[in-house]
Amino acid sequence: MVHSVSGSKTSISTDQAPAKSDNQESKLTHLEREEIAFTDKYSSPDAYIDGEHDTCWFHWQGSLDLKPLRFETRTGTIVAALRSSEDTWLGKHRHRGPVTAVTLKGEMNYKEYDWVARPGDYVVENPGTIHTLHMCNDTEVLVTATGSLEFLNDD
Repeated sequence: MVHSVSGSKTSISTDQAPAKSDNQESKLTHLEREEIAFTDKYSSPDAYIDGEHDTCWFHWQGSLDLKPLRFETRTGTIVAALRSSEDTWLGKHRHRGPVTAVTLKGEMNYKEYDWVARPGDYVVENPGTIHTLHMCNDTEVLVTATGSLEFLNDD
């Protein structure tokens, strides 16, 4: 279940809501609340997604699993976690928009670069970049990608 958060009103079921301290009243002004109401009317709603109950891992390719967190249809942005159960490669591909990645666990790198991203490392990929992703055994990465992903022949 996705829990919508709209302006100053929060619609979160109490059985799965995150803990809230007694001292968390909003300090938004009337003008700020009006701005949020306008944003709510013309954009996608804010959301809280419980990573354990609201989405799940599914097999994507080879030994890579994907956990979708957000598909933003207005911008073409996807937020997803990737994980590898063993040392694996994602074939040569090109991004048509910007991509960012944060390594949560394990190590990842690209065949074309001389660095290795470890937990806490942040990677930025520019539109048009072509590379071949390598994820080591037991790795998890949080990825935000805008635009399409185009797979290319390795030969």
